[in-house]
Amino acid sequence: MQEPIDPNVYRSLPEKYVNVHQEKIILKYFKKRKAQHFNIKNNDLVNLISQDSGLDKHIVQNTISKYLRSKNMLLPKKIKEIKSMAKNVDNLKKSAIRKKIHSMWLAGKIPTIEKIITAVNIDSNLPRFNRPTMDKILKELKFDFVPMSGMFALIENDEIVRRRRHYLEALKKYRNEGRPIYFLGDTLIETNDSNDNTQKNEKHYSCPHTSKVQSEIRKKFIILHVGSIDGFVQGGLLGIESNKNSYDYHDDISSDTFMNWIKKVLPLLKENAVIVMNHTSYNSVHKVEYPDKTWTNYKIIEWLLSKGQIVNNDMIKVQLIDLVKQVKSKTGPYLIDAIANENNKVVLRIPTYHSELNAIEMAWNKVKYHVNTNSVPASKIIDIEKLIIEGIDLVTPEEWLNIIEYTVVKEEADCWNVDLSVNLFCDTHSTTITDKEKTIPSNDEIELIVSRLQSSW
Repeated sequence: MQEPIDPNVYRSLPEKYVNVHQEKIILKYFKKRKAQHFNIKNNDLVNLISQDSGLDKHIVQNTISKYLRSKNMLLPKKIKEIKSMAKNVDNLKKSAIRKKIHSMWLAGKIPTIEKIITAVNIDSNLPRFNRPTMDKILKELKFDFVPMSGMFALIENDEIVRRRRHYLEALKKYRNEGRPIYFLGDTLIETNDSNDNTQKNEKHYSCPHTSKVQSEIRKKFIILHVGSIDGFVQGGLLGIESNKNSYDYHDDISSDTFMNWIKKVLPLLKENAVIVMNHTSYNSVHKVEYPDKTWTNYKIIEWLLSKGQIVNNDMIKVQLIDLVKQVKSKTGPYLIDAIANENNKVVLRIPTYHSELNAIEMAWNKVKYHVNTNSVPASKIIDIEKLIIEGIDLVTPEEWLNIIEYTVVKEEADCWNVDLSVNLFCDTHSTTITDKEKTIPSNDEIELIVSRLQSSW
């Protein structure tokens, strides 16, 4: 370990006598202390580094100031941290942020990033965010900043709106046809660790029949299930216990595991059923490999001919990719869609970061509450499995009916109406119409419009 440098040696020396070795020592302690105390005041930071390195405070201050001005060290560190913070926000929290923006539009208010940061930071169920992190999250959620009434309104891009409308229209069509609707989803249940830190391979169990009784405590339990107004489907539970440390627990579910499970579940569902599910990595495996812009023209043409398409030799890549999209729309992009069709079922995917539209999310809340309130430290795997099954049994068909009714009346209606509300505001606040044409609706008018839209949904 580096011996502390006698501060008296350098106390009276000018800055030019600070050599590269000493600068490295200062920067080493700077990174260490900054990581430990990100919001520490500058004077306190200088004092700590001076104590750590044994160098004079004046030398420490000058060295840090020089590197901050050059942005050789702090700026990349800061950007990395902002990216990491945004990445560590899970899908449920991102859905909650989207809902707060939607609620402002539905309340007749124009949402801005400042308003959303305030609304999120006072919510005890959500983490606190700064402006750069929220910027990144909103970008991931596909929100644009649109000038409106002297401010920048948060409006989702057209592709997100199209997907949401397509989902809601398709779901309403299937309901009107009288087709049974199932909601498929997963959740993560975390338990206390045991003293056994030995790494264990990923293991799978299908409740209530477990092949082996495990005595070790697992940190994570990932469960998948499917339910409807008739309750959770009997025999449809899949549990995965994993020791992996990846942030997104979906990484612990392989596509092979999911496909093997869903093939067993499909015969348990009613004929002509619709399966509603979130878009995840494990259920989005492509049935075939589709050409993209990285392919050469010759390879794309060869692929199209193998699919029975008529291709002109003078077509350019843009035209060829359009043909690929036409083939893709007819065949279905995902393997699970094809397997479901073979079993007289249809897969309907919820738009990304709209988890509130999946009724199973509310059912999971009751299951997780039962497990968390009844599990104790050092619980065995068989005990946790028992609690999971008990929690699932608590979500009766009556509970499921209430959950689905709430999802339809509240969540689906809000998602449908928010687009109409945004359209209303864009029309009345458009910068392309004249002042004579511009009529801003009153609160009573907005409430009347929203109430009519809700009743129609």
